[in-house]
Amino acid sequence: MKVFFDHEIFTAQDYGGISRYFASLQHIFKESQKADLEIAVPNWRTNNLHYCNVYGTKPTGYTFRKLTEGYNDIINCKAQIFGDFDLIHRTYMQATFNPKHVPEICTIHDCIPERFPDEFNLQDFVQVKNNLMQRCARVIAVSNQTKEDLLTYYDIAESKIDVVHHCVPSFPTDNEINVPLPKRFILFVGKRRGYKNFRGLLGAFEAAKLEKMGYKIVAFGGGAKTMEDLYEIEACQLNGDNVIFMNGDDRLLADLYRNAACFVFPSLYEGFGIPLLEAFSENCVVCCSNISVFHEIASDEAEYFDPLSKGDFSSALLRCITKDKPNVSDMIFNKFSSSKIYSETLSTYIKALQA
Repeated sequence: MKVFFDHEIFTAQDYGGISRYFASLQHIFKESQKADLEIAVPNWRTNNLHYCNVYGTKPTGYTFRKLTEGYNDIINCKAQIFGDFDLIHRTYMQATFNPKHVPEICTIHDCIPERFPDEFNLQDFVQVKNNLMQRCARVIAVSNQTKEDLLTYYDIAESKIDVVHHCVPSFPTDNEINVPLPKRFILFVGKRRGYKNFRGLLGAFEAAKLEKMGYKIVAFGGGAKTMEDLYEIEACQLNGDNVIFMNGDDRLLADLYRNAACFVFPSLYEGFGIPLLEAFSENCVVCCSNISVFHEIASDEAEYFDPLSKGDFSSALLRCITKDKPNVSDMIFNKFSSSKIYSETLSTYIKALQA
């Protein structure tokens, strides 16, 4: 079986959850060294860190993303015209070129724009997403929560959807980090706006009086601090020194998980939650929202709180900072193992070919 992955997400993202998923998937396929599966991911240039980690290349950088996108489109089209592929696995939603009409599958990671339409400029998003799913022979949902949401928001047959979880990520082992870290801190990872509930974390942090105990918040990823961040910090009666904003690569992120008092995931909704698995892989205490998808992933290995209750949130933080490093059960690592995602994804490919 020869599977084609288009370039779309690797051109659109320099890093991020979706491109990490596809890079991890390709790494798993490469490492399996099984003759029954061959993949192709043609790219002219990419700045995507996850792709570069898998294929041992350096980010090429590009001044004009649209130009790079155009060249990658041409290379992808030529590969499909002259190549002999059995299946296309779409990495996002825009690409439609399929000259030999081979079966397609897609992976849907969440229904966040559908759940929070006021936070997104939907325009034709829902229609494009629906067209993609209707066109595909099979649809992978990354969690049971995402599957339920797809059945709620779209007219799609339940029998067409396969739930295939993400796998536990592997961080680089050469962790010689020269970035100074605060002595005591709790860790937040990712974007900070809207449903991510960073404002809720600031309020709970202040209510727990953690700044008086010498703790800080380290917010990793999600870009540099903004005026809106500073406004929210001040609105929660904290000062700028209480929150440290960092960006960097997986080596730094792994070091943060290892040294944090706890990792906090206060989202109001997620389609999955890869940072939970990242934290578990580095034996970091996890404090997260009491939402169904987090229970699906973390089971009994996390401290849960109501993300809309400042009191419940702050109490959970106080409990977590006194906990020892966890011994995460093998059940978590087996449930989200690379071998499991390999076999389940391959099963979806076979179903698509037989559809």
